[in-house]
Amino acid sequence: GDDHVRGIQATDDPSGLAPVDVVLFCVKLFDTEEAARAVKPLLAKGGVCVSLQNGVVGADRIAAVVGSDRVMGGIAFVSSMIEAPGVVRYNAKAPSIKFGESDGRLSERAARFRDACLAARFGSEVVTDIRAALWHKFVGLTVNAAMNCLTRLPAGNLYPDADLMA
Repeated sequence: GDDHVRGIQATDDPSGLAPVDVVLFCVKLFDTEEAARAVKPLLAKGGVCVSLQNGVVGADRIAAVVGSDRVMGGIAFVSSMIEAPGVVRYNAKAPSIKFGESDGRLSERAARFRDACLAARFGSEVVTDIRAALWHKFVGLTVNAAMNCLTRLPAGNLYPDADLMA
């Protein structure tokens, strides 16, 4: 669709923002420690970073900077393509995330964040074994990456090709 988000405070300097309850941590792994240092002051008492990074070590790397009590592991399920500069086509039915505490408990903060996501019509699920969920997605990504490399095609061109799917 043509969704537009207004009223969002965006900055490249998080130190000027007020403390927050949740930071959606969505940077590439190579930027993890620097980004974690930048958002550490944002975490209000009880605030948490939800790592939505690909791979299985993001939450651990964030925790080394902000403390393990300030991190939940997570997985994002989104699919989009850049069709042209400034034009992004979303390919999936609806974005969603899964996240959870490293010890498997359903914490109050996880339940509050899930409920806020659902109220905003954004798919959200708290999982009791976030490590298993992270590995499940990681294995799937490795298969996709192998197919992209073998065919030298991006995913957007790979899956509609009937010959390749067969």
